[in-house]
Parts: sequence; C-alpha cells; structure tokens
Amino acid sequence: MTPPSSSGQPEGRRPGAGWTGWLGRPVAVLSWATALLLAGLWVGGKVPVEWVPRVELPEVGVTAVWPGAPPRQVEQYVTAPIERAVQRVPGTAHVESLSEEGRATIILQLARETAPGPYTVQVREELARLRSVLPDRVRPQLARTVPEQLRDQQGFMTLQLVGPLAPEALRRMAEEDVAPRLRSLPGMAEVRVEGGRQRELRVVLDPARMAAYGLAPAEVAGTLAGAMAAHSYGSRHTGTRAMLLFTPPLTDVAALRQLVLAQAAPDAPPVRLADVAEVTLGPAPRRSISRVDGQPVVTLTLDRKPGSHLLTVAGAVHA
Repeated sequence: MTPPSSSGQPEGRRPGAGWTGWLGRPVAVLSWATALLLAGLWVGGKVPVEWVPRVELPEVGVTAVWPGAPPRQVEQYVTAPIERAVQRVPGTAHVESLSEEGRATIILQLARETAPGPYTVQVREELARLRSVLPDRVRPQLARTVPEQLRDQQGFMTLQLVGPLAPEALRRMAEEDVAPRLRSLPGMAEVRVEGGRQRELRVVLDPARMAAYGLAPAEVAGTLAGAMAAHSYGSRHTGTRAMLLFTPPLTDVAALRQLVLAQAAPDAPPVRLADVAEVTLGPAPRRSISRVDGQPVVTLTLDRKPGSHLLTVAGAVHA
C-alpha cells in the first residue's frame, strides 16, 4: 500500500492548482484583464450609437369643417378663434395649427404633469363657448388622428423656422439660406422644405396673339419645359385664357420674357415669350396655412445618408 504524501493532499494534484494558483500570479491576471478591456472598447467603438427615442408629451387634436371656405378665411374666422380659446386652458404648452380649404386642424400639446382627462373636458367647454363666434354650422370636434402636415416626417431630425416674418419671407429664408447649408453637411441625404408661401412664375398666354403667330399652348409649354428642365411646372388652364404655373426656386423673369418660341426664317425677327404672354413672378395661391403659437412656420425635414452616424450628423447640424 502506498503511503499518503506528507502534505496531506491527494496524490496527482499539484499544489497551487485552480483559482488559488491564479491569485498567486498577479502579472498574468492583470495582462488578461487589460486585454479583455481593450477588446471591449474596440468592439464598443464599432457599435453605432443612436439617440434614445424622445418622450412625446400628450396631444389633443381639434378639427373644424367649413365646406368651400378658402384657407385665408378658415384661418381668420375658424382657426384663430379656436387658438385663442384653447390657449386659455391651463396646461396648454404648445399650439400648432393647419388651415386648409374647408378645414381647420389644431393640435394642442399638454404641459408635463397635466392630466389628459380633465384637460380634455376644459377644452370641450371652451369650444362650446365659441358657437356664437364661429361661422354658422361650424362645430369644432376633438380629433382622433393628426394630419400628415402636422406630423414629423421620416427624417431623423425636424427643424422649424418660426417668427414674425411674412410666410413668403420665411419660405425664402429656408430655401435660399438654411436648406443649402444643411444639404452641404457630410452625411446629409436630403432636406425637405414645407410650409410658408412659395413663389410662383405665372405665364398667361394671350389667345389672339398666339393665333396671329400660329402658336399653340402646347408648343409654348414644350419650349418652357426645355428651358427650365431642372424645374417642375404645374397645370395649364384652357378657355379664353391659357395659364401655365411654375414653381422654380429662382427665376430670371427678364430672361424668360426674351425666350425665343419660334422664328419663321433666319432673317425674320424671332417670336419671343413676351410677344404672346404676360410673365410675372409672385406669391403662389395658398392651399394651406401652418402656424405655431399663432406665428407662421416653415418646417425643414432632414434625411441622413444610409450608414451615417446619427450623432455625428446631428452635431454638424447644431454646429
């Protein structure tokens, strides 16, 4: 029979094996820990970091229908009285409105710690008091859905220009100053401008002059489309007068008036657009009116390129 070892440990197991052995080797333990830490930092740097979703405050929507009314009258006689009434309700943090043809939509954002139930009751009471102020048969109702124009688009960031300027001035500032700078940022894919009031190039054809020169509205439209290939143009109205609508960002009206439409012979004088049409540049008809807390608003929706880092692009926007 083999006698037990003098150390009292079972034979075949070396002293210092297991965790106690590692504790006796501090240099090796520190080396492994440092390697694991560096590997973790390297992997963590490869993981894209995104912002956490923002916390949305509760909202209450109000709609009112006035069939056939243009946006300007809807804004003046329906939207504005409702805005003034709901702003008196305690707990109203933010009011956003959209006035369209025959319809007004007002979105109320509640302040923090405001109970939606009692707040909604007070809003109903304020709306009931407006029956003698609003046009006949216009009855505001609480809305269940929010229209697309008042929702954040699919962009990763939305900016709003709000101020006492005219809607066309805000739109021009957004299109000519703010949007070009944003589009030049690294990682920016697209910048969409919405709201305000667009400018419109209006070309009104004279039927008598068109007939005298043997021109048809389609020929003029084709020549204009070729001259403004980078811009979109709108509808043509036929009748006693034909009208073509354009929405370019910048247009040299004087140059367009000199646009050659036809020339009977090389030595004959050319027929220019000014010979058969009136060309003007001015505000486009308003089909909707957006406001924030009673002031005009223009919204810029930003889309970033696939694979770009959200925080990097957002930091460039705020810089």
